Amino acid sequence: MSRNKLYLAPSMGCCDLFDFKHQVEFIDSKADFLHIDIKDGNYVKTYSIGPDFMKTLKPVVKTPMDAHLMVKHPQWIIEECAKAGAAYITPHTDCIESDAFVTIHKILDLGCKAGIALNPSTSLETIRYYLPLLSKVTIMIVDAGYAGQEVIEQMYEKIR
Repeated sequence: MSRNKLYLAPSMGCCDLFDFKHQVEFIDSKADFLHIDIKDGNYVKTYSIGPDFMKTLKPVVKTPMDAHLMVKHPQWIIEECAKAGAAYITPHTDCIESDAFVTIHKILDLGCKAGIALNPSTSLETIRYYLPLLSKVTIMIVDAGYAGQEVIEQMYEKIR
């Protein structure tokens, strides 16, 4: 991945289920990643799709899938995401603080690329020591798990 390119990763959870096939085909032809939000109702207050959704998509898409794990204990679902076809697995840094290296190495050992997601209030400093192991960093420009939020403009500086 180029450091100077902006990558497009639409959230597949926002697709209209009544027009899903058409939307998946369109997004698959334009996106760099398919962003798969997996929410457990604990880390964030809402629930969403899981690895079974990725398993269904895998045979019909060419775009790499990124499993964005908005789950309190991502370690329990990492292997399922890898088996379902995730190219990238991206837990939130505050959910792996006590075992970040173990979690990242597990992702890598499963043949996936490791990503990390940082909430707006999480400092970039938190990923300093394991940054070399990561293939991508997702800097959230809204708080995780709440649809329809306005962009937190201070995050543009964090991204820079």
